[in-house]
Amino acid sequence: MNEEKKKGGKLVCIVIIMLLVGAWYYFDKKDNAENNLETNNQEQLIAVEKHNKEEITFPEGTDPVVKETVAQLSKHILLPTGDIKVATVTDAEEFKKQDPMRLQFVQNNHKLIQTAHGIIIFNQELDKIVDIVRVYPEIKTDQEKTQ
Repeated sequence: MNEEKKKGGKLVCIVIIMLLVGAWYYFDKKDNAENNLETNNQEQLIAVEKHNKEEITFPEGTDPVVKETVAQLSKHILLPTGDIKVATVTDAEEFKKQDPMRLQFVQNNHKLIQTAHGIIIFNQELDKIVDIVRVYPEIKTDQEKTQ
């Protein structure tokens, strides 16, 4: 019976040690994951701050209204590099007829900022992005290529 108590005591010690090692492993992994997430968030914030500090360069002769609109919009969204075109909506109802689903939120005096990726609908008076309309390039099928 004495031997059975010793075996039982050893078994309990082994189980306790395994539980401690398992708990240490679990909490260590959890802590590392939280640190990695925090590091990634800090890196993203640094990248955004760096992008915001970069001054936007415009070609000579760019309209001041365009400069103001793009500068105001760039506070809310990271704009892609490349050509950016800015237009003001003067007849929203006529414009909506072209594509009622995508352009449903367009109103008069909204600014349309066209980039290589799509169109950003911007309300400059409220300083709000109203909508972003993604434009996908058309892909030609094999039949269209041969015709």
